[in-house]
Amino acid sequence: MKKTLSLSNATIKKLEAIASEQSTTQSMITETALTIYFLLHYGDPKIAQKITDQVRDAQANGQLDMLDQLFKK
Repeated sequence: MKKTLSLSNATIKKLEAIASEQSTTQSMITETALTIYFLLHYGDPKIAQKITDQVRDAQANGQLDMLDQLFKK
């Protein structure tokens, strides 16, 4: 089964860069990220929700812009 996801342009660019650097596919990285989240969720749903909320809040406050600095070479 295939699923289409909607990602921000900034996330897509990061995903493309990492996939290229690691000689892997964007789908494999996405699958790995989701697997990690599933492990968190099934281990402790409250922690998984807390992480999701913190990331959402950081994005809303522009705090994730610092990640862009990691991608500058």
